[in-house]
Amino acid sequence: MPRSLLTPLVAFCVALTWSGSWITGKLAVSSAPPLEVSTVRFVVAAIALVGIAIVARTDLGRGSLWPVVIAGIFGYFGYNAFVFVGLAMAPASDGALIVPTLIPVLTAIAASFVGERLTATKLAGLAVASVGAAIVIAAGQSGDAISSRRLIGDVLMLLGAGCWAVYTVLGTIALRSRSPLAVVTIAAPVG
Repeated sequence: MPRSLLTPLVAFCVALTWSGSWITGKLAVSSAPPLEVSTVRFVVAAIALVGIAIVARTDLGRGSLWPVVIAGIFGYFGYNAFVFVGLAMAPASDGALIVPTLIPVLTAIAASFVGERLTATKLAGLAVASVGAAIVIAAGQSGDAISSRRLIGDVLMLLGAGCWAVYTVLGTIALRSRSPLAVVTIAAPVG
């Protein structure tokens, strides 16, 4: 298959997999406490990553561990705690639309603090994504009365997106002195 066709196909498969994770997450938090679901998920991931890093003989890098540790706290613990608790209060469809829309917005804003330039095109895209997320949140409320439980769940998922944005920026900084596998291998057990 030509590379020009493979890239969009792989991107589609990734998007399809990620969209299914919201339904899986909702089912999980319906049968177990949200933080327990998150903990089990990342204990398994941490064990797998350590195993992969050992087999691949991954150098864990040099320099300060603080960016990786803080990234792990935000990206693994913060993101998953907020998202899974939010999923217990709001529909999976809200999370599937809100979080992936806002992560690029928040990441771009956070990245500007570490030197990434925000062009007019990027700002326009960020505005469209923000308006879309606001519409999803507002339209998802049933009737004239706002469901406070659902709204709280949506806000928690927004906070999760913010945590992921911080993780992305700190992860970018950590990648200056470590491989991607080293960063996630260190960050996952921390979170």
